[in-house]
Amino acid sequence: MLRYPLSIVCPVRRLLVLLSLLLAALLPVAAAAGELRVHVFDVGQGDAMLIVSPAGKTVLVDAGPREASPRLMARLHALVKGQIDLELMTHPHADHIGGMEDVLKSLGARIFMEPGFDHPSPLYSQLLKTVESKGIALKVGKAGNNVEIGGGASMHLLAPSSPQLSGTRSDANANSIVLRLSYGKTAFYLAADSEAETERRILEAGEELASDVYKVAHHASRHSSTAELLEKVRPAVAVVSVGAGNEYGHPTRETLDRLEAVHARVLRTDLDGEIVFRSDGERVSFSIEKEGGLAPIESLPVVQKPSAAVGADVSKRKSVRAAAPASKPRSSVVARPRPEKREKPVPSPEQDRAGPPDLGDTQEQPEPPVAAVARHEAPPPSPDGYVASKNSQVYHRPECHNAARIKPENVLHFVTREEAEGSARRPAKDCNP
Repeated sequence: MLRYPLSIVCPVRRLLVLLSLLLAALLPVAAAAGELRVHVFDVGQGDAMLIVSPAGKTVLVDAGPREASPRLMARLHALVKGQIDLELMTHPHADHIGGMEDVLKSLGARIFMEPGFDHPSPLYSQLLKTVESKGIALKVGKAGNNVEIGGGASMHLLAPSSPQLSGTRSDANANSIVLRLSYGKTAFYLAADSEAETERRILEAGEELASDVYKVAHHASRHSSTAELLEKVRPAVAVVSVGAGNEYGHPTRETLDRLEAVHARVLRTDLDGEIVFRSDGERVSFSIEKEGGLAPIESLPVVQKPSAAVGADVSKRKSVRAAAPASKPRSSVVARPRPEKREKPVPSPEQDRAGPPDLGDTQEQPEPPVAAVARHEAPPPSPDGYVASKNSQVYHRPECHNAARIKPENVLHFVTREEAEGSARRPAKDCNP
């Protein structure tokens, strides 16, 4: 029997211990390599989400209001190494694009996608100028586009469709980019600020909508998330991105009732903070923020939702009402068998003259130059439009008696009602503009 001096055995043992620790540290990273992550950030009354594909490609969907930019930038710097692969603007309202300028200047982006809805907002005009000045490829997203984001994950755009919706309660909202993110047997429906008219068109198109997670439209206002749409999506989890104590009454009781009717578990950023979803292609799990950190994901029983007879066993799942306190960390796992993948439609040239972006390529292979989309400059303020104070959340007609009390250095001008509402302001009750 061979015997080795203790001086040799001890270093060998130490080496084996170090190797085992190293392997233990590497294994979770290897497992995460085949994982899709979706971060729903807490940005107050607004929307901002980061998608990280199994291949490590990053997609930022909206960037919240301007006042939430410091918090958002801190999270993005912690999560994103290098520039963002695709920055997607669902629509040009301030509570969705307020932080985009900071993102572009700090992190940059390979591709910028927007819905092509011509909006008079100065914030939107400046954003397009920044995209052009930085040489970022500009693409217009349309229904039917498919965006491969690497590792088998893809985004299928459901809206906006042609011709653009008009005469709605909010045309900017109604022409939002709505998409279904899929990976393996799992899916996420991201509804932006879409309106009931948007949902009607999507339903008429007959697309596959069933999804594990539903990002609730327009902060759960009563004007969307119709019962007809929810019956098709049938989400296990519904996420409301909303500000605490907001003046709009979001989420509305009507929408929460409709979500409860399809037995969706409701999570809210105002109660739960940041919410992180993970998919391995077979099931989706999530964790929620708690006291400055993210609660760990626990292995809870998987909720099965058969695609045939979709409502067969959902009554067995306990529905969590949105008003429930979020004092304890919550985590769960949801799963849904999916039908076979449909053939992807080939977008026509009028849908996107440059073709939808493909993020499956390596970052060292940049997208070919894309012609900039022509945009009209915002017209000068009209005396017949609307006015507001920088320090107020309401807007007025110029002839309103309260409008005359606004100090000249604080006055803001809006050409249209759409632009005034796009600044996250509501009509003044005294003059009801």
